[in-house]
Amino acid sequence: MPFAVVHNAHRTSDDPLVMIAGGPGGRVIPRRIRPVSPEFGGRDVVFFEQRGTDLADPRLDCPGYAEEKQKAQLGRIDGRELARGLIEVARRCVADAGRKGIRLSGYTSRAIVGDLEDFRRLQGYSRINLVGVSYGGKVIFEYARDHPDHTRAVVANTPLTLEANYDEQGQSAMRRTLDLIIAGCEREPACDDAHPRLDRKFRDIVERVGVPRLLFSDFPLGNAAGRPKDAVSQAFTLELALRTLEAAPGSRTTVQSPLRWSSNPDWKLDYCNIERLGPDEIRRRREEFDRAKLQAKQLRDGIDLASRGEEQRR
Repeated sequence: MPFAVVHNAHRTSDDPLVMIAGGPGGRVIPRRIRPVSPEFGGRDVVFFEQRGTDLADPRLDCPGYAEEKQKAQLGRIDGRELARGLIEVARRCVADAGRKGIRLSGYTSRAIVGDLEDFRRLQGYSRINLVGVSYGGKVIFEYARDHPDHTRAVVANTPLTLEANYDEQGQSAMRRTLDLIIAGCEREPACDDAHPRLDRKFRDIVERVGVPRLLFSDFPLGNAAGRPKDAVSQAFTLELALRTLEAAPGSRTTVQSPLRWSSNPDWKLDYCNIERLGPDEIRRRREEFDRAKLQAKQLRDGIDLASRGEEQRR
C-alpha cells in the first residue's frame, strides 16, 4: 500500500499520527509534503492510502461514473436514467477488473483494516493515533475495535457509525447527525440563545442554493413520503407536494409539511440511535438488515442474468 511518513524534526512521541482519507477511494498523500506542524504534538505524520486508490497498484478506476453523475446534476437525465447508466458503467468496470485479474471481493473495509495493521507491525509502531474523514472514519473505528491494544487515540470527522454500511446508510447517518446537533442545541440554553431556530437556518441554506421547489417534511430520512404504512399521511404528503409544484411562483419556494413524526421532539435523539438499543435489539436489526441485503443481491443477480440472456439472444 502507498504511504508517506513525514518525520517530525522535534519528535517527542513514538506513536505517529496516521491520516486516512474518505471516499471510499480518496487520495490522502498530498502532492506537496510540508514540515510537520507543532500542533501534532511532537509526532511523525503518516499518510496511509487505501487499496485501489490513485497511487495504489492495482489502481481501481471506473470511467464514466463521474460523467453520469454530472449529467444528472445538470438535469440532462432523470433519476431513472441515472440508475440505468450507473448500473451499465458498473458492469463494464466489473468486467474490466475481471479481465485484469483483479478480485473485487478483496476491496472491503475489513481488508483495509488488515492493511493498516500490517503496516503498523512492519513499521514497528507499538501504538498509533488514527485520523479519518468521512468513510475513513468508519475504517479507523473498525481498526480500533479489532486492535484496541495498538490504538492510542481516534479522531473521526464522520457521520458514519461503526455499524453503518456506507452506501446503504451513509445518507441516513448524515441526516441523523444533523438532527442530533439541532436537538442538542435546542436543549442547551447557551447554544439555543446563540443559534436560535437552528433547524430553520438549515432550510435557509437549502433555499439559498436555489432549489426550484422544496417540500420539507421533518421526518427521518427515508420517510419523506409519510409515515410507514400510514396511507392517510402518505396521501396528504403527495397532495401537498403536487400543490407546491403547481402553485410555486418560482425557484426557492419552500413549503413545510404540518405533519409531525412525533409530538415529542426527543425522537430525533432516539431514532436509529444505537446507544439506546440493547444487544438483542441490535442483533435483531442487524439480522433483518442482512436479510434485506441478501434479497437485494438475489434480485440484482437475477436482473443481471436476465440481461445477459437477452444479450445472448440478440
